[in-house]
Amino acid sequence: MPCCRIYLALAFSFLIVGMALGVSVQSAEKFIDYTTQAVPLRVAIDAISRQVGQKLLVDDELAGEPVVLRLNQVPLTEVEAKLAEEFAGEWVPTRDGLRLTRTPAAKEAFQKQLDQKRLAAFQKSIDELAPLAKSAPMDDNEAHRIAASYVKMLQDEKTGSSTTDGTAMRFALANRTADIRLLAAMVVAIGAERLSSLPLGRHVFSLSPTPMQLPIEGFDSQVLDQYLQQRNLLAKAINDIIPKDVYDGYGDTAMSSARKTATGPVRALLAIEGDPKSEGSWLNLSVYGADGQPIINQGWSFGNSYKPSEYLALRAKANAESKVEEDVILTPAESEIAERESISQPLTQPLSAGATELLANPEAHDPFSICFSDILLEHSRQENRNLIASVADDQWRLPRVTDKIHAKPSRYEMSLTLDKRLEYLRSDGWLMVRSISPVAASEWRIDRGALGAFTRAWVSKGYVALEDWATLANFIQPYDEPILAWDYWNLLRGQTSMDYVNSWDALRLYGALSQGQMTQLGAGASLSFNSLSAVEQDALRRIVYEGGSLRSRISLEPGRNLEVQYTGGPPVLEGIDGEPTQSVPNDIPESAALTARTEVQTRVYAKQNMGGGMTRQMDLNELAMWLVQSEKPLPGDDDDMTVQSVRIGVNRTVTFDLFLTDKIEAEAQIREDRYQTEPIAPKDLKDKLPADVWAKLQKAMEANRQQRKRMGTPSIEPTATPPPTQS
Repeated sequence: MPCCRIYLALAFSFLIVGMALGVSVQSAEKFIDYTTQAVPLRVAIDAISRQVGQKLLVDDELAGEPVVLRLNQVPLTEVEAKLAEEFAGEWVPTRDGLRLTRTPAAKEAFQKQLDQKRLAAFQKSIDELAPLAKSAPMDDNEAHRIAASYVKMLQDEKTGSSTTDGTAMRFALANRTADIRLLAAMVVAIGAERLSSLPLGRHVFSLSPTPMQLPIEGFDSQVLDQYLQQRNLLAKAINDIIPKDVYDGYGDTAMSSARKTATGPVRALLAIEGDPKSEGSWLNLSVYGADGQPIINQGWSFGNSYKPSEYLALRAKANAESKVEEDVILTPAESEIAERESISQPLTQPLSAGATELLANPEAHDPFSICFSDILLEHSRQENRNLIASVADDQWRLPRVTDKIHAKPSRYEMSLTLDKRLEYLRSDGWLMVRSISPVAASEWRIDRGALGAFTRAWVSKGYVALEDWATLANFIQPYDEPILAWDYWNLLRGQTSMDYVNSWDALRLYGALSQGQMTQLGAGASLSFNSLSAVEQDALRRIVYEGGSLRSRISLEPGRNLEVQYTGGPPVLEGIDGEPTQSVPNDIPESAALTARTEVQTRVYAKQNMGGGMTRQMDLNELAMWLVQSEKPLPGDDDDMTVQSVRIGVNRTVTFDLFLTDKIEAEAQIREDRYQTEPIAPKDLKDKLPADVWAKLQKAMEANRQQRKRMGTPSIEPTATPPPTQS
């Protein structure tokens, strides 16, 4: 009994002390009021630390992560918890203070959770495909019903009388084709666990694999036996009734190639993009006939990723929500940049000083402080939620502005989340915006200083040299395609006719080559594959197997093969020979020889009245035609084609060739474009054009004058280079 009394007394004492401590802790709880556009996490945590008078720190791995915050009287403990959740970290007590870090345990726990979600998403996709794989084969009656529905839809679309959802109908019809049944059977046989555990990169599965392909176990060969009969049955039914002037321009389902007949035996390959940092992937089914030519090359969204068939519903939902919310008013510089991204017509004006300042200094103005921050901060205010946001660089998006200054939060949310690599989470008064994999977002973040040096190279010179591209490539992880850098470059250059053809792996290779290696290559010598560094070999391996780089070493004579456009050089490999795991089945030979060649070519760019003053590349024959037209206009001549000015530009191209066998090589190019002259008015062309260019132009103009005298209309057909697309 005495012992019991002692224990009770002690328990009561502890309770009293605990209650007192509880009151003390509650009264000492700090509440945070803090709002910021995108700033490095270190800056935000320093500001919160000063506000609460408590030392808060952040590891170097996370210190530069951009974060957007809107905190309205939030307890410090809740802020700490949300920051840890957002960045997949944990707070660790240290001698200097409480530090936000990604411990090995935190990383492992996060990756395990992501792996489980990825596996579940893959299994869900397989469960959806399994019934297609098990469905009964199509008979003749069904083939004719599908053909009739499909052709009627195409005819209605051609006449503008269609009232059906063309995308949804195509997917529904495609699900009964031999192609989708084959894809489903292959995926089911491989299984979700194997597909979801593949490492980063492209992987090819085959029923008869080469050493560079992966096998498919337990596949029912009867599906492949049925494939030819099923495909040809539907193709004949469509071809029997479809008018010659009706075609399918969508190209996003198996129906667009359903008219092709095939001869067996066929070879089927299933490629998948392995990406452990996301819950989704992309499948690609390629089937080749007995002649080695492709019958179908069909993409398929897999796992938790963007599905084209869902787009219209998502857009309709976003549009409906946007009608009941307030628009966000962007700053003048932001709206200028957003409009530059939104408009469809060519851009003819350079960026203003304010907009250029934003893009040229990402160290001071983080990309996520442009539009992204303003829209999310206003979105969270309208919903009366606290906000924490940080996403991967490749998820940076500009809004579609409605009237040059307004952006709609709901539509912006749809554009950010469409590919399902970023999520909006709403709970307990919070709006959290984050990558599916914040760990990968950190690992693949572009260094802001490197991005700044790249953009300022354009601002200072008006072009980006190969060396500038290659320097930036040194900061880009293999397999990463730096969309953010592309977007910045496109926004800065506008409509300049400066093309982009660079392979990032070729840029990494260019940046990794030593001066001695460059000297050898420049002198026309070759480097054997086994003499290259591991970095150089890895870049070349990706170029060969994932870059679409294979070429025939045999040049075709003009007209020898009508299916391959003659360019004067080795044609791109077609069909099964163009699949690198088939044509280079045993990995890159050690004896493979790397060569490089550099070309510097003069280009002519002309600015015309059309599009408000668009500058585009053109050959001298076309330039001559428009100049002669201006001398003595004829009825029907187009004033929009009047030449305002001419510039001379230069293309500097470095082409790498890796000779793999006596028949096959891999080719990758990197190129810089730049203007060599200021705009030259037509009246000054004789004095300011290079003498050889002027002589050729004069000859072309005289020929055009003679033609106009005889015919009364121009007869030299223009061979215009189309303006670059504005992304």
